[in-house]
Amino acid sequence: AQLREKMKLAEDKLKDLENKSCFLNQQMGELQTDLSNNELKIENLKLQKIQLSDKLKETLNDETRAAQQCVEVSTKIEEFALFYKKNTEEIGKLKVSIKENENQLQSILLEKQSLALKLQELVLKIRYCVDEIREIYVMELEDYFQQISTEFNEVEYKQKQVALRKELKNLGEVPLSVIEEYEEKKQRFEFLTAQKLDLENSMQSLKKTIGKLDKLSKDKFVETFNKVNLEFQKIFPVLFRGGNAKLTLLEEDNPLESGVEIFARPPGKHLQHLNLLSGGEKAMTAIGLIFALFMIRPSPFCVLDEVDAPLDDANTDRYLNLIEELSQRTQFVVITHNKRTMSRADVLYGVTMETPGISKIVGVQFSSPFVQKLAEKPSSPAESILTV
Repeated sequence: AQLREKMKLAEDKLKDLENKSCFLNQQMGELQTDLSNNELKIENLKLQKIQLSDKLKETLNDETRAAQQCVEVSTKIEEFALFYKKNTEEIGKLKVSIKENENQLQSILLEKQSLALKLQELVLKIRYCVDEIREIYVMELEDYFQQISTEFNEVEYKQKQVALRKELKNLGEVPLSVIEEYEEKKQRFEFLTAQKLDLENSMQSLKKTIGKLDKLSKDKFVETFNKVNLEFQKIFPVLFRGGNAKLTLLEEDNPLESGVEIFARPPGKHLQHLNLLSGGEKAMTAIGLIFALFMIRPSPFCVLDEVDAPLDDANTDRYLNLIEELSQRTQFVVITHNKRTMSRADVLYGVTMETPGISKIVGVQFSSPFVQKLAEKPSSPAESILTV
């Protein structure tokens, strides 16, 4: 039993020794780590020492340079001090001179003020004298000097003075409202003058604009007239199967105010004025002129009222051929009693009176399939009425 206890004690001591050994080993490792860190710090300190020694050398060199620069700066300061001293002396002299000039200027200003006061007094005296002369003698001073001559007659001038004073006395007192009326009239006159000037400027501007418009209208009219004349010369031989015609201006220098004359030469005749032609020839010539205008500026719609009344059958056919050519771009409404014209129409409208006293409008479209079919069948009484 004692041996067991001794063995147990020995084992406990052994465990304590092992724990101490582990603790000592751990501390030894920490000491070795600290040792390594201290060695690194020592190396860093050595490097810092070397760097500090280098910086110390550089500082000593900088100190030497700074000493040299201090000597140079001291030399420059001494030179600047001498220069400043000289400038200070010159400035003092200039200040003395400026003060003297200021004193002279002050005396001159005082003298100028006194002269200005004297001049103002003299101006007031002159104005007073001029007003007095104007009031007493009713005369402007300039006019007086112009009228006075070298041969001055005192008696004559005194007589004139007495006469003028009597005339002035006879005039009586001048009402104060005259001045206000004069100012009102003056303002009205200035206003009307400005208005007149404005109107004159406006008239000049309008005249320029009218001139430009007249020139533009003249150019456009002449250009259109020449085009219409050219087309009229082309259409006339088509309508008359020959011949020629032309348009002329009565006043070529003033085309806007000028009249237009028509000269035509139908086939087999000589050139003559429109008034010398027959009724049919006049109508055909007028138709040619109208269609010439349509050639230059076509209209989408045109109404012709009994234009073909004075025409014979041959002229009517030529007239209708020209209408059919122009109907490609213009719609024609023709009022007529001519059977040839009605037969060439696309749509026919007529007025009938089936019941006495009641008129009725009837329209027929010749180009419709229904009308064409009726035209192909034998006509019956009812169909004849419809066709008509």
